[in-house]
Amino acid sequence: MSWSTERLTRLMRGAVEFSVTHVESGGLPFVGVVTDEIEYVSEYGVNEVRETGDLTAHAEIVAMRGTMRQRGLTNLDGASLLATGEPCGLCYRFAIRHGIGRVYPGHSPGGDLVTVS
Repeated sequence: MSWSTERLTRLMRGAVEFSVTHVESGGLPFVGVVTDEIEYVSEYGVNEVRETGDLTAHAEIVAMRGTMRQRGLTNLDGASLLATGEPCGLCYRFAIRHGIGRVYPGHSPGGDLVTVS
Protein backbone atom coordinates (compact mmCIF):
# COMPACT_ATOMS: atom_id res chain seq x y z
CA MET A 1 0.00 0.00 0.00
CA SER A 2 1.43 3.39 -0.87
CA TRP A 3 0.74 6.56 1.02
CA SER A 4 -2.05 8.71 -0.36
CA THR A 5 -1.60 12.43 -0.82
CA GLU A 6 -4.23 12.96 1.87
CA ARG A 7 -2.38 10.77 4.37
CA LEU A 8 0.98 12.39 3.61
CA THR A 9 -0.61 15.82 4.03
CA ARG A 10 -2.00 14.77 7.42
CA LEU A 11 1.43 13.52 8.49
CA MET A 12 3.03 16.79 7.36
CA ARG A 13 0.43 18.86 9.21
CA GLY A 14 1.09 16.83 12.36
CA ALA A 15 4.83 17.44 11.97
CA VAL A 16 4.28 21.18 11.51
CA GLU A 17 2.03 21.33 14.58
CA PHE A 18 4.67 19.45 16.57
CA SER A 19 7.28 21.89 15.25
CA VAL A 20 5.27 24.88 16.55
CA THR A 21 4.97 23.27 19.98
CA HIS A 22 8.68 22.44 19.94
CA VAL A 23 9.59 26.06 19.12
CA GLU A 24 7.31 27.34 21.89
CA SER A 25 9.28 25.20 24.34
CA GLY A 26 12.63 26.59 23.10
CA GLY A 27 13.49 24.16 20.30
CA LEU A 28 14.32 24.77 16.66
CA PRO A 29 11.55 24.65 14.02
CA PHE A 30 12.70 21.52 12.20
CA VAL A 31 10.98 18.14 12.35
CA GLY A 32 11.63 14.95 10.39
CA VAL A 33 9.34 11.92 10.04
CA VAL A 34 10.07 8.58 8.35
CA THR A 35 7.28 6.50 6.80
CA ASP A 36 7.13 3.29 4.84
CA GLU A 37 4.45 1.73 2.69
CA ILE A 38 3.22 -0.56 5.49
CA GLU A 39 1.87 2.34 7.53
CA TYR A 40 4.95 2.73 9.75
CA VAL A 41 5.38 6.28 11.04
CA SER A 42 8.45 7.20 13.07
CA GLU A 43 8.57 9.35 16.14
CA TYR A 44 9.21 13.00 15.33
CA GLY A 45 12.89 13.76 14.93
CA VAL A 46 13.98 17.19 16.12
CA ASN A 47 17.27 19.03 15.85
CA GLU A 48 19.45 17.89 18.78
CA VAL A 49 22.71 19.64 17.85
CA ARG A 50 22.67 21.99 20.88
CA GLU A 51 21.69 19.27 23.32
CA THR A 52 24.13 16.60 22.14
CA GLY A 53 27.01 18.52 20.54
CA ASP A 54 26.62 16.18 17.54
CA LEU A 55 26.80 18.46 14.51
CA THR A 56 24.97 15.85 12.41
CA ALA A 57 21.96 15.59 14.74
CA HIS A 58 19.62 17.45 12.38
CA ALA A 59 15.90 16.65 12.73
CA GLU A 60 15.75 14.53 9.59
CA ILE A 61 18.84 12.52 10.53
CA VAL A 62 17.56 12.05 14.08
CA ALA A 63 14.31 10.61 12.67
CA MET A 64 16.17 8.29 10.29
CA ARG A 65 18.65 7.11 12.94
CA GLY A 66 15.82 6.55 15.39
CA THR A 67 13.89 4.49 12.87
CA MET A 68 16.89 2.31 12.08
CA ARG A 69 17.69 1.85 15.77
CA GLN A 70 14.07 1.10 16.74
CA ARG A 71 13.56 -1.36 13.90
CA GLY A 72 17.03 -2.94 13.94
CA LEU A 73 17.82 -1.80 10.39
CA THR A 74 20.99 -0.65 8.66
CA ASN A 75 19.12 1.07 5.83
CA LEU A 76 15.70 2.49 5.02
CA ASP A 77 15.23 1.11 1.51
CA GLY A 78 12.15 2.61 -0.09
CA ALA A 79 10.97 4.56 2.96
CA SER A 80 9.94 8.22 2.68
CA LEU A 81 11.15 11.20 4.67
CA LEU A 82 8.92 14.15 5.49
CA ALA A 83 10.66 17.33 6.64
CA THR A 84 9.05 20.53 7.83
CA GLY A 85 11.73 22.56 6.07
CA GLU A 86 13.91 21.99 3.04
CA PRO A 87 16.53 19.44 4.16
CA CYS A 88 20.15 20.55 3.91
CA GLY A 89 22.74 18.77 1.79
CA LEU A 90 23.90 16.68 4.74
CA CYS A 91 20.37 15.42 5.38
CA TYR A 92 19.75 14.68 1.70
CA ARG A 93 23.06 12.79 1.50
CA PHE A 94 22.23 10.76 4.63
CA ALA A 95 18.80 9.94 3.17
CA ILE A 96 20.31 8.81 -0.14
CA ARG A 97 23.02 6.77 1.56
CA HIS A 98 20.44 4.98 3.70
CA GLY A 99 18.00 4.18 0.91
CA ILE A 100 15.24 6.74 1.43
CA GLY A 101 13.10 6.58 -1.71
CA ARG A 102 11.33 9.95 -1.47
CA VAL A 103 11.79 13.19 0.43
CA TYR A 104 8.79 15.45 0.98
CA PRO A 105 9.86 18.94 2.12
CA GLY A 106 7.10 20.95 3.75
CA HIS A 107 8.61 24.25 2.69
CA SER A 108 10.70 25.26 -0.29
CA PRO A 109 13.63 27.73 -0.24
CA GLY A 110 11.52 30.23 -2.23
CA GLY A 111 8.96 30.44 0.55
CA ASP A 112 6.17 28.50 -1.16
CA LEU A 113 4.63 25.46 0.47
CA VAL A 114 5.41 22.28 -1.41
CA THR A 115 2.44 20.13 -2.36
CA VAL A 116 2.95 16.61 -1.08
CA SER A 117 2.28 14.25 -3.98
